[in-house]
Amino acid sequence: MKETYLSDNAGNRVPPHPYMVNPVAESGITKTLTTAGTNYGLAVEAGETYRIIGTLAGATGTNDALFCSITGSAATTANKEWAFPIGHPGIVKIPEDKTTLYMTATVALVIVYLAKLDNNPGG
Repeated sequence: MKETYLSDNAGNRVPPHPYMVNPVAESGITKTLTTAGTNYGLAVEAGETYRIIGTLAGATGTNDALFCSITGSAATTANKEWAFPIGHPGIVKIPEDKTTLYMTATVALVIVYLAKLDNNPGG
């Protein structure tokens, strides 16, 4: 049987959509970003892939976003490698030499949920 899969620009396998991922059981990580525009760090495993979603109890504006970085403060414009609308999941691949994911949001009290993904589903 021929296998078909998607990959990112670096050749990493990715699911067709963040809702269609295979999370590793009991791998959840949660971080609350209490202040808008402030940088927060979260320990992650080098080389792993995570599904990420930022949630907010209450209404969000159309431009409210969660920004993530592996190079330094996510509050610094040049370091915003990923941007996710609040309430929408995404996928983050952590490089082999990084163990911290930096985050900031455009609104206060964003709860960020990460789940490590199974990088070898079925194998």
